[in-house]
Amino acid sequence: MSHTNYDTYRYAAPYVYVVASEEPSLVRESIYAMPRPTLFHVLTVELERGTIVQDVIVKDEKVQECRIEDVDSSAVLISVGKRHLRYYGREGGQGK
Repeated sequence: MSHTNYDTYRYAAPYVYVVASEEPSLVRESIYAMPRPTLFHVLTVELERGTIVQDVIVKDEKVQECRIEDVDSSAVLISVGKRHLRYYGREGGQGK
């Protein structure tokens, strides 16, 4: 999926949490994919209606990597790069 802006997702009923980038996070150079810094968002999608109920920018600066580490019914834990973890509650959307 490196040709799209979708990076990772997790399901926790009734939501799907998606990490998406504003630009492609991988650039193909011959047979190799090179990481490219970009801005990442955590999207909370309500499955019943298929709507985005929350869109949070993970960090105010571009980073090379962003992944979902864990999720439950009320929040998502995101790794930013290889050193930082951020916790986003579904309500309020504030990272900690």
